[in-house]
Amino acid sequence: MNIRAPQSGAYEIFRILGESTLQFVSMEMGFFNTPLELPTGSYLVLGDCSYNVVSVNPGRTTQLTAHTIQFVPPTPPGEEDIFSIQCNRYQKTHPPQIINNRFELVMFSGTQNLLVGMSPLHIELSGEHFDTPQVLKFDLSAVRVEHVLKQTPSELAPYFVSPAEGHLSITQAQKIDRWLFLLPGTYQITVNGSQQVTSLKPSEVASLVPAYLKFEAPPEINLSRFRDIRGEPFMIEVNDHFAFLTDKVYPLMPGDMSYRLHDANKHGSLHLSAGALTTVKLRSVQVNLNCGPWEWECLGKRDVNLYEKDAPYPFIESSTDIPIMFAYETDIQVELEGSRGLRQLIQAHVRTSIFETAELHLVPEPSVRPAQLSYLVRLEPESPQLAGFSHDIPYTKTTSLPLMVGTYSLHHYFLLGHNFATTPRGSNKTKLTLQKGDSRTLSFDYFLPEHKGMASVPTSKPLAKPKEGQPDAKIF
Repeated sequence: MNIRAPQSGAYEIFRILGESTLQFVSMEMGFFNTPLELPTGSYLVLGDCSYNVVSVNPGRTTQLTAHTIQFVPPTPPGEEDIFSIQCNRYQKTHPPQIINNRFELVMFSGTQNLLVGMSPLHIELSGEHFDTPQVLKFDLSAVRVEHVLKQTPSELAPYFVSPAEGHLSITQAQKIDRWLFLLPGTYQITVNGSQQVTSLKPSEVASLVPAYLKFEAPPEINLSRFRDIRGEPFMIEVNDHFAFLTDKVYPLMPGDMSYRLHDANKHGSLHLSAGALTTVKLRSVQVNLNCGPWEWECLGKRDVNLYEKDAPYPFIESSTDIPIMFAYETDIQVELEGSRGLRQLIQAHVRTSIFETAELHLVPEPSVRPAQLSYLVRLEPESPQLAGFSHDIPYTKTTSLPLMVGTYSLHHYFLLGHNFATTPRGSNKTKLTLQKGDSRTLSFDYFLPEHKGMASVPTSKPLAKPKEGQPDAKIF
């Protein structure tokens, strides 16, 4: 048997013992343009992505023709550049053949279907023209995401390429700064959740310059505390699908993008320019309960909400004892769960804030006084960094408030008469300063009306206080 081809090379040949149940009994290697002596029988001959079944008879030379298929790269390939071909060689066994970074194939005459990169390629090698060995050439295109910001690491993530037209769902990955050789066509390039579509002509190269993005955490915060208490790292969601870590540089395709910080209710947006590094300097606030370092039932126990100044709804809902990061460049307010509307103010120029907490227990002492009627008791801030005021303090139970340290005053407002519209009003206030770890108890008067049902309330005896060791009333 002799196989003519435009070039030298090797092929595989298997002797077929039976075809009803396909059986091979031997394998040999043959060389193109070199006669090979074989015993009489049937043989399967395999080339690149092609096959022939032949019969070898005594005294006769079986002639086959093979052709060279050349894929011409538009730029010299490097060691880490990628070019791939996939195909089936024999229809009965369907052995897949995967060819990587080889740009020449030797194929037998006939009809062949290949997957070159991610694009199907139909090759017709039949007709009189292919009775003699031929050379066919296909000009490739090349694409890469070029790494231009050399002071940043390039091993952060690969880029992905997939066909942008048709119904093929195939994706191929490649390292940043390395070429991917493809058939001409339109492709979508994806880098860390950002996309760009490019059309490639034969022999065209497309070197795409990415933008770079970094979310920079304040250097003095302890992010491992977030992971230890929450059981997950602090992540930034980019373009609704990809998760970024802080303090790492990520390449993305230029253009508009969105992001959402951990625990945030709102998305931020950025416009990224090719070749430029955009750094988002995050700010941080941490509200510490008075917990021991390993007191897991206490750490992270309460919610912490962050608000734009005087906004009714928070833009971040997180928890205590962990750094809460945000990207707002304006004044914000911080509210601790159970503080009943009192907030801590953080000015726009402050990047990192840590607030300690204390407990305040307000014990009502209701009584009846002639011509005096309480209508409001609330806690108001005295420190300039505090904002807001508490909701009404009830007079039927002890109220326990977790508060950030600072100076507050308890205001008691009452009427000096019976007509709410015309009666003069009076007030008194009690000022107190809370420091880290304090647990203070403060009693206050509350004047009840003199009508039936309230007259039985003693004028000097307050409602019962919680016994020592009993929990305070529910915070609301």
